[in-house]
Amino acid sequence: MLKELDRIFKEEGISYFAVGGTALGAVRHSGFIPWDDDIDIAMLREDYEKFLQLEHRLPDSFSIMNHASEKNYPIYFSKVLNKDVPFFDIDLLKYDIGRYIFIDVFPWDELENWKLKKKKLNKIRRNFKKSVFKKHGSYFDTIKFSLYKLMNRFKSSDTLFAELDAASRALSGRGTGTWGYAMLNDVLTEDQLFPLRQIRFEGMDIPVPNKVEEYLSHKYGDYMQLPDEKDRVNHST
Repeated sequence: MLKELDRIFKEEGISYFAVGGTALGAVRHSGFIPWDDDIDIAMLREDYEKFLQLEHRLPDSFSIMNHASEKNYPIYFSKVLNKDVPFFDIDLLKYDIGRYIFIDVFPWDELENWKLKKKKLNKIRRNFKKSVFKKHGSYFDTIKFSLYKLMNRFKSSDTLFAELDAASRALSGRGTGTWGYAMLNDVLTEDQLFPLRQIRFEGMDIPVPNKVEEYLSHKYGDYMQLPDEKDRVNHST
């Protein structure tokens, strides 16, 4: 999947870079973390908006999933799905959405005082997630959903998503010199992010932040140290 997206992004002039477990896997393993099963990439907001318009360029088996395309999707960032490969994400089992192998695509926005921003965004994010119905949840999940909607005057998931989106991109164009996805502690200054570097990942070269080692240290601490076996978890059931 990543090879195909990489080709399309290059043709469309869209810049992306590996983040999270994919960046860690590239540096530590030159590929996937052995117990990981997805790919994480990010792009600055301008490129992310271009990416969202690329459905027509994707192979027939690929699709872009986000809250705009799938109202039961309870996450802010997008996923690119490959509908030829079924996959059950343990974190989303209760939601009535497509269940296929995916690549996570995160929009990075301008930031300042990112810890304060994270607190604000996560408060809205939690409310947004609570507003999305868990079709495959328990009876107790249904009761909690109904009570939440009642207490919040039946505010829709669309309204809460719009609040989260507006708060995320509030500093666009301000020239803060810092970008990231605050909800996941992802934050880099201009010199840490650019120019992007190329690094090997499963036999191909992929872009990573310029100072990817600093990024990984900030996010994971001693990132070259393998976690205990009990902490080696993946997304699938």
